[in-house]
Amino acid sequence: MFEFGLHHLPLVGAGALVGALAFLPLVLVLEPVLRGKRDASFGKGGPALAVSFGVLLASFLVVYVLFGYDAVAFAAGLATGFAIVWLAVAIRVIMLP
Repeated sequence: MFEFGLHHLPLVGAGALVGALAFLPLVLVLEPVLRGKRDASFGKGGPALAVSFGVLLASFLVVYVLFGYDAVAFAAGLATGFAIVWLAVAIRVIMLP
C-alpha cells in the first residue's frame, strides 16, 4: 500500500519537471499555428504527441524500476507538471487577439 510522506516530495518535484518538459514538443508545434505562421498538421502534431507520450512512459518506467511503488509519487508529479503546462497553453489560446 502506498502512503504519501514528505520523503516523496523530491519524486513529485522531479515528476512535475519531467511532465512539464514532456509537453514541450507539443508547445513547439502548436505555437507557430497559434501565431498564424503555419497550418495545423497531424503530420507534425502526431509525432510531437508520440514524443511526449514516450518521454512520460520512459521516465515513469525508469523510476518504477529504481523506486518500485514510490513511482506513484513520481506519476502524481508527471500529471501535475503536464497539467500546469496544459493550463498555460489553454490560457495562451484564450488570450489570442
